[in-house]
Amino acid sequence: ASLGNFILAALYLKNKRSFAPMLSFLEHFLAVRGTVVPVVEESLSLACELQDGSYLLGQHNFKAITQDIRRIFLTVHDPDRNTDWGKEDICTPQLSKMVDRKLETAQIICYPMGSFYSSIVVNLLVRGVAGRIMRSKARKVFIPNLGRDPELRSLSVVEQVDVILNILQQKAPNAEPADLIQYVLVDSQGEYFGRLDKNTGALLAERGIRLLDQPLCGNAPMEHDPERTVQALFSLSAV
Repeated sequence: ASLGNFILAALYLKNKRSFAPMLSFLEHFLAVRGTVVPVVEESLSLACELQDGSYLLGQHNFKAITQDIRRIFLTVHDPDRNTDWGKEDICTPQLSKMVDRKLETAQIICYPMGSFYSSIVVNLLVRGVAGRIMRSKARKVFIPNLGRDPELRSLSVVEQVDVILNILQQKAPNAEPADLIQYVLVDSQGEYFGRLDKNTGALLAERGIRLLDQPLCGNAPMEHDPERTVQALFSLSAV
């Protein structure tokens, strides 16, 4: 991961701080089976306000979260800022046209496993994402993390769903929960530190969302098997 970050940084600077040429080169260099597109082209920082009113700025600090997050947002400020924040500090960049087209034509929209706030939720803060997801006819599925994600702390699978819904419904207030997430894909044989229990299915059903139990794990109960996970996702296109 460290070597990859060095390569990304070098290519980013070599291409005059533009993401598109960097990603295009890496797609070919790594023979990626798919298209990697940045949600926005702007250089921004991820920040959050915690329950006690303090702030964290910068993705690297999210692994040190010790309490629940009250709100999360994007900003142009540097990591040294630690004073109060106002609406003028929050950035809501516009969704890139290429990603907008990808979402418009997608058959499946997936909120995948990964660092919950700094890798998944951050993409939902961009202006235009919520409306495009709401209007899409694609299957919309959330895959919770197996194992331990420090950013989740004690959030259950249902609470994770609610975080995603709340952020999207702020941008698309007319959206029903099932307009944004239709399925939650889990493996009951896996180990979910984000709490998956017998009440999860009923609580999701109250929101109009289906819990699907599929074989996703490999040899380890805390790891997704790539082939099984992809097969489970593709099977949703026939649901």
